Amino acid sequence: MPEAEAKVAVRKIVKILCGLLGPVCLYMRDLKEENVVVDLETKDMYLIDFGCGCYSLRTTEHENFKGTSAFVPPEYHTTGKYRSEQQTSWSIGDLTFSLVFGRLRFRNESQLLHFAESGAAKYSITPCEEVSEMGRQ
Repeated sequence: MPEAEAKVAVRKIVKILCGLLGPVCLYMRDLKEENVVVDLETKDMYLIDFGCGCYSLRTTEHENFKGTSAFVPPEYHTTGKYRSEQQTSWSIGDLTFSLVFGRLRFRNESQLLHFAESGAAKYSITPCEEVSEMGRQ
């Protein structure tokens, strides 16, 4: 998918995800291409399959990963814990990469582990702030 189209698609998806946030947030925890449905006439997007989803506070740390193993956030590999909001940010990045490049960001678990252990994965903004940043570009 061309980068400009991916940007529009990801912006729509992030807006949907931000609509799920509140004092107690609903997190999908399995964001991937297969769980995004597009209405070809209207270009509206819908998220499906919340079977791995959870309600939690933004600060809740989870010790059991729920979702697709290819989309495990790096901190889970290094600490055995993750927060749903950070996992959502990570999944948005994975989804964006796969839309633009047509493949997963990491070809196997050892590449992901190497990335996780390098300390390169840092979260500086939340998903809703990402929408604002994308809108300014």
